[in-house]
Amino acid sequence: MNPLEECPRYLPAIQLFRLLIESVYFTIRCMPKRKKLKIFLGVLFCLLILCGAGLLNLPRLLPTSAIKKQLEKQLSQLLGREVNIASLSISWSEGIQVETILVKRREGFAPGHFIRIRNSHCPFNLGVIRRRRIDTLNIERLEIDLVLDEEGCINAGDLKPWEWEMTVPEINVKDLRVNIVNLSGVEQAGGDIRLDSVQIRSGREDPAQEEQGTDRSEDKTFDKHRHWSFTGKVSQVNSPTLQAQGITDIRGDMQIGPEQTWNVNVLLDATEEKYQLKIRDFQIKKPKDDSLRIKVSAGATEPDKVHLEKCAVILPDTGISMEGVLEGVGLKHLDEGKGKGQKRVTTGTFNLKFQSRDFAAVRRWCDVPAEDFWNKLLPGIKLNNIFLPGLNILDVGNGSGIENLSGQCRAEARLFVQFSPTLTCYLEESLTAGSLALNWGGFPLKVVLDNLQASSTRLVVEGLHVNLGSSQMTLIADLREPFYSWSDLTRQEIRPQGRIDLLADTIDGDELACLLNYQSAQLNTSLSEDKILDLLQGCDLDGSFLIDRLKFTDPRTHKPMQPEQVQGRFHLVDGNGRLDYQTALNGGVIIGNMEWDATDSFGFVHHTLNTRQLQADDTLQAVVELELPLLEVNGTISDSSDLSCSLTDLIHNLDKAHWSGTGKTVINEGILYGPGGPGWMIDLIGGLEQVEYRLNKMVNRYELSSDGIKKNHLLFRGEKNDIYIQGRTRPISGENEYTQLIAALDLDRQESQNKLTALELGKLRLKPHLEERLRRRGQGLEELWQRHLSEEHLSGADIDYIVGGLLGSEDIETIENPDDLIHIPFYRARGYIIDRYMVGLKTFGM
Repeated sequence: MNPLEECPRYLPAIQLFRLLIESVYFTIRCMPKRKKLKIFLGVLFCLLILCGAGLLNLPRLLPTSAIKKQLEKQLSQLLGREVNIASLSISWSEGIQVETILVKRREGFAPGHFIRIRNSHCPFNLGVIRRRRIDTLNIERLEIDLVLDEEGCINAGDLKPWEWEMTVPEINVKDLRVNIVNLSGVEQAGGDIRLDSVQIRSGREDPAQEEQGTDRSEDKTFDKHRHWSFTGKVSQVNSPTLQAQGITDIRGDMQIGPEQTWNVNVLLDATEEKYQLKIRDFQIKKPKDDSLRIKVSAGATEPDKVHLEKCAVILPDTGISMEGVLEGVGLKHLDEGKGKGQKRVTTGTFNLKFQSRDFAAVRRWCDVPAEDFWNKLLPGIKLNNIFLPGLNILDVGNGSGIENLSGQCRAEARLFVQFSPTLTCYLEESLTAGSLALNWGGFPLKVVLDNLQASSTRLVVEGLHVNLGSSQMTLIADLREPFYSWSDLTRQEIRPQGRIDLLADTIDGDELACLLNYQSAQLNTSLSEDKILDLLQGCDLDGSFLIDRLKFTDPRTHKPMQPEQVQGRFHLVDGNGRLDYQTALNGGVIIGNMEWDATDSFGFVHHTLNTRQLQADDTLQAVVELELPLLEVNGTISDSSDLSCSLTDLIHNLDKAHWSGTGKTVINEGILYGPGGPGWMIDLIGGLEQVEYRLNKMVNRYELSSDGIKKNHLLFRGEKNDIYIQGRTRPISGENEYTQLIAALDLDRQESQNKLTALELGKLRLKPHLEERLRRRGQGLEELWQRHLSEEHLSGADIDYIVGGLLGSEDIETIENPDDLIHIPFYRARGYIIDRYMVGLKTFGM
């Protein structure tokens, strides 16, 4: 019996319906077959019309307002955020249309919206009704705001897609924009990323289930094994530090399994497109068909361990890749940090590889004047490590810069990084080798690195060969504890120890100085005293250097110097250092030693120097003329000195430090020009003239005080008689003295020009070598005057000498105390010395 018949309430209706059915059935049964068929077709036609009318009007009959509210409720529960939908409409022709979906930001962030969907639509058909599931969703424009708070918590961290029990449809996004905003919620503060024609497809992790056609809605394991694939085009990236325009294909896939396991593969390819990249004011323009691909593959097989299987950047003839493992972080930790107190400890081990067969593409891509290269790419970056604390990176500017760049390199670095609670980086044993060639500021530069082994505890350079212009250098180093970690770069207790050796065939100091000046590469000479002390105290090093030939121009005399076989060694430990060196020059030798104490600012620098039997030539003659402009040397020069300087004074006056001490200079064979009889070139005292005093030997025992005053005791053994000059030179100081110096220069310049005019007119007759001295003096004084007119401050010294004869001098070099000799004073001379010239010379009788 039918269960409904057991209910007395429905019994009369059931009996009536049964009677009606039996009557209709009996009537149709008694009809002819043709008439039965007509009735059946008519009924069927009516039913079809009724069904069609119902289907056509179904979208109008659906409660769209209730559906919108229900959808807002379900999305709000799913996302844990308030979701608002502006409007929803359903039609057979346009499908399901949803206008403006807004998802609010997470609590604790600035007011605003996390997701904005301007317009979205999906098909509406019988399949959607039957399966009660949307397979495809089309979005015209999707905007996402990403915000990081002060604790590093992202405003999407509370969204956990692995917990959602829903099947994501295939999503097509025509315009996707990711806006990076600051904590206050100001849009565009961080920048935005724009993607076009993005497609996101979801599927099963098991391909066999797809082939069997199992209904996704009935697959309970699918909610824990999600798979998405996506494709799109990156068309724009804007931020204060990074701007890029061009078309880059992006594709990849993502899988999420149980227990927050996941895997992501991404490929960005911009090879077939022109690309413009702007970082600050530094621009890169990638030509079409030059390789530019980025591959990333990462995943997690455990909740708290992320594997970076591959992160590769592929450039023309260049590949950069990194692999590694990140522990202590997973998908479930994205929302941790805010208000949690202590941060989770996160560490990572990474292997970074770099290989390039040619660097030429780097120059081809760079569209920036080379003089602005460093300033625009790395403005304000400082090199603050244990070797050069507080020293600015060299700024490249005012020149044509880097040209004809080429080279090759291979490197492999292993890193251990601790991200929290503080960022710390340890370098495990790594290898680097390669070569680099370019034209830098008009000088060809080639660098060849044989092999470099580096770690946080050791740095070994088997051979670093540098050819710059005509200079060839090789550096060999073995350092222990070069640095311990990233956070230890400026720590005092981490001290590099080891050895550094430099070998060179030739070093051209003029070319190096020209390059530095040409590029305006300046070291920060205004370093604080503490930082320089840190530099001197921060290393325990030994080393040596051997330079076959050194070329440079003496900045005092502007004459070229070429010492050969420059060799030496240095030792630095606990702030105390020692430098020993020696070289060959002009047939003689130079031996020097420098010691310093940098344990505090009251330390000292002690320098001893010995030069033996240097053959005088034009270069050394210029050095002699700095001290005695009227002395001409034809033989040899020897000198020994023992000088000291306070470390504080040396730090603050690097170029003009005040040294103090004693020394002795010995000169063999020469001519001293001085007053003697009537008809003088330079009128000193009436009736006297300049005479030539030919000497066999001169000995000068001098004393140098910290205020720059030099006391000289010069003894001369001549061919006929012996003389002496005793007195001092004192640096010019004060505006009044400088005015007197310039006045003396101007007067002597005019007198010198008058004598040259007389010489040209034949009114003045001199010996050839005296004529040459007169011409050289006139030219030199005129150059000094032009330097003064260009507002250059000339350096000068005031001289005060007594000149006289000697008695009882057997061997003046062996005489330790010149005062033991019998002095017969002749006259007193006063004047000035500017560079290599004496001006304003006046004599006074004794």
